[in-house]
Amino acid sequence: TGTVITTVNTDDANSTAQNIGFTFNYNGTAYTQFVLNTNGFIKLGSTAPSGTQLFLSETNTTLVDVFQSTSDPDIIAPLNTDLTAGTTGTAEYRVATTGTTGSRICTIQWKNVSDKVGTSPTQYTSLSFQVRLYEATGVIEFVYAAPTVGATSAVRFTQVGLKGSAFDFGQIVQVSKASMDAWSAATFSNYTDVDNSGFLNTLNIRSVAAPTAGRTFRFSPACTTANSTIATFPYTENFDALEITASPCGSQVLDANSDTYTWLNYNFASSSGDNALTYFYNDDNASIGANDWFFTPGLALRAGYRYQLQFKYAAGDSDYPESLEVKYGTLATPAGQTNTLFSNSNINNDMAFITTTAGGLASSSVQTITPAVTGTYYIGFHAISQPDRYVLLVDDIQVTETAILAVRNPVNNVFTAQVAPVPFGSTLNVTLNTLKAGPLHLTMRDALGRVLRQSTSTAPLGTSTVAVPEVANLAPGVYFLNVEQGGASQVIRVAHE
Repeated sequence: TGTVITTVNTDDANSTAQNIGFTFNYNGTAYTQFVLNTNGFIKLGSTAPSGTQLFLSETNTTLVDVFQSTSDPDIIAPLNTDLTAGTTGTAEYRVATTGTTGSRICTIQWKNVSDKVGTSPTQYTSLSFQVRLYEATGVIEFVYAAPTVGATSAVRFTQVGLKGSAFDFGQIVQVSKASMDAWSAATFSNYTDVDNSGFLNTLNIRSVAAPTAGRTFRFSPACTTANSTIATFPYTENFDALEITASPCGSQVLDANSDTYTWLNYNFASSSGDNALTYFYNDDNASIGANDWFFTPGLALRAGYRYQLQFKYAAGDSDYPESLEVKYGTLATPAGQTNTLFSNSNINNDMAFITTTAGGLASSSVQTITPAVTGTYYIGFHAISQPDRYVLLVDDIQVTETAILAVRNPVNNVFTAQVAPVPFGSTLNVTLNTLKAGPLHLTMRDALGRVLRQSTSTAPLGTSTVAVPEVANLAPGVYFLNVEQGGASQVIRVAHE
């Protein structure tokens, strides 16, 4: 079942970009597509691998495998070796997305393939295996069928596992075993094992130690959407508790221009500790500028509260000014970032980190977040530097929360009134406590006294709340709300953001 993935051959080939069927978060980046390579791996995203022969070769020592390739991030490899068509049936590749929204599974399959003869003979003359991507949990599984084995037993070296942004600390997890060991005895290894031993992490195969039907290797992310939303403030992130290049739990990185140069946690320079969020310019193509996003984890923000973002920022070299804008919105996508908090197109402080200030018009100013509706919001740091710049740095991110106190009118003998939120956004509500029921008149005027909004309703005895009509499209500024009820009136000063 599923859709056939077409390749030009079954030996060394890349497919076109294929749809996952949902957004899959991997190593802090959101993906909706992948490219299949016939040699037992996929590369997430729409960009094809840098070559078709990316494996450990027995006959060509000039080839670079996909894990050590410096041009191929975000690799998922269920069996990376020199593969070709098997001897039983027709070799084919398929993708199928099943399940309901929120709980879908994308299954990518290599069917009837074999390890190509080299200096060692073929061990599996026909083998099928799958990658499964789980939408709800971010789990990745490799599932293998029992193969048809070759006649002569010999050791062969394959690579199985995951690669993030590079062949480096915190960026690879691989499955290792000796050739005579059962697949059930395999262990998980990382770059520290490579660094300590000086050898690659390989899953070595032989015909006499083949996988049993249904053998599964499962990779679970350290954090998931379910446990990464921030609901307690202040929220802080200084990037120092993470391995180099690792992303904070729940954060996302988007390489919007697909040039493979994007935000990463690195130790180039920092305001505190060792690490900072770092963007390096594209030194492979000096005509490409920055268009790269770092999204915070989801922030559970509440109406009636004010949130203030603060961070520190710097350029790597004052001769190469950098540009950064910071936005927020209800989605961790460029289109979902609808409100600008910070914008500076001339960051030239030469690694002398500047701390942002709250409000105002200065180049270091960050505007206040006042959500009109309780929900999950994301803050996006958008690198927009011109081509051929150098390094942009962000560190010590902090978001604080403050309750907004409603504005209450002066005391009169007929009613009390208070308005919220202050300042208001798309809505403004008046809460009354009256001594008697009767008509309620609301009149909104600007600073020049011009009437902008009016409404008449009936206020019941006691406490009630009424919305001031059509305030969302008012220009930012100061307004005066006149409240009339029971023969008394009061004016309340309000501000719109």
